[in-house]
Amino acid sequence: MQYVKLPRRLAAAFVDGLIMVFGLGFAVAALVGQASITPGGAEYQLDGIQALALFSSWFLYFVVFEATLGATIGKLLFGARVRTAGGDPIGWVAALVRNLLRVVDVCFGFIGLLLIWMSPCRQRLGDFAAGTVVVMPTHP
Repeated sequence: MQYVKLPRRLAAAFVDGLIMVFGLGFAVAALVGQASITPGGAEYQLDGIQALALFSSWFLYFVVFEATLGATIGKLLFGARVRTAGGDPIGWVAALVRNLLRVVDVCFGFIGLLLIWMSPCRQRLGDFAAGTVVVMPTHP
C-alpha cells in the first residue's frame, strides 16, 4: 500500500474545510436567518445551537463519506482513500472512531500532523485507534 503523505492529506483537509466553512456553514446560517449577502461579500454568524448544528454536520460529513465511499470529497479529489490496515474498506465503527479523535488530532498541538509525519504508515491518532490508514488506491 502507498500511504498518503502529509502534504496531500493537508490539501484534502483544506478542501473539506472549505466545504464545511463556506458551504455547510453558510447553509446552516441561511436556514436560521443568520447569513447575509451584500455587494461587499457574504457573512454569517453562528452561536449556541446553530454552532452545534454546524459541528454536528461537520462530524457527520466525515463519518458518512468515509463509511460509505471510503473518502471525503477532499480525499476523493486528491485520490486518497481510507482503508483498514489490511486494505479493506472501513465501516461505520472505524469511521466513527477515527473522527471522534479528529478533535484531539487538531486541537492539541497538531498531534495529528506530527503523527502523520513521523509514523511509518502515515497515521494520525484517529487512524491508530480505528486501525485505519489513508492510501492511494492501486489499479491493476
